[in-house]
Amino acid sequence: MKFANENGYQVTGVFTDVGYSGLRLDRPGLDKMRKLIARQSIDAVVVSDLWRLTRSAKDNACLEREFADSGVELRCVASKRGIMTAQLIHVQASR
Repeated sequence: MKFANENGYQVTGVFTDVGYSGLRLDRPGLDKMRKLIARQSIDAVVVSDLWRLTRSAKDNACLEREFADSGVELRCVASKRGIMTAQLIHVQASR
């Protein structure tokens, strides 16, 4: 949340997948987030660590493509550049 606030985002939802492996894309929280992205209801996704989003390079590429195609910015708290990371924070840009 701190990262989102410091970077001008308004947190409007939090998605978690407790008990689900990051090796799978079929997770309830991720599914809900992907549906909102497809409807263009999300401007950005902030993740704590890339491995919390997915542990598969192939699935990561798929998600990155989905996000980009919908104009969704993906930011990672663990990355020094803040780009691209089990808690997904759905944020809306407030700029």
